[in-house]
Amino acid sequence: MALSLLPERNCATCTRQEEWGCHAEETSEDHPDGGKVWLRPAWMPLTIDNELVWRCPRRPLLDDPAYWKRLLFHYSLYKDGHLPDEGAVSSQSFKALSLFGVIGDATSECEQDKADRAAEKRARSQ
Repeated sequence: MALSLLPERNCATCTRQEEWGCHAEETSEDHPDGGKVWLRPAWMPLTIDNELVWRCPRRPLLDDPAYWKRLLFHYSLYKDGHLPDEGAVSSQSFKALSLFGVIGDATSECEQDKADRAAEKRARSQ
């Protein structure tokens, strides 16, 4: 989702990796102001879900692509009506169903944002 909403953050052609915190790492330390301590943070944070993020939003995908591939594969099956575990909904992992809910909500937000951008573009071209 961050990939479609932030197309300028194409890692292969990016010349602003230091500025955008592409190699930032969150430590386990707590900052006196209440946030986390980051190594090599972005020059300016992004705000995602009211949380300051000091690294490129693509980083989690790049750090563990196999996890994301597996998660999104199971989400696509879930969207098609297949549950990840045997049994009824009450037998499913709450964590998995919660993740699918978050992915679904984020996907809906992205689709709405893309539709809004397309409508704005059509309005400008008229």
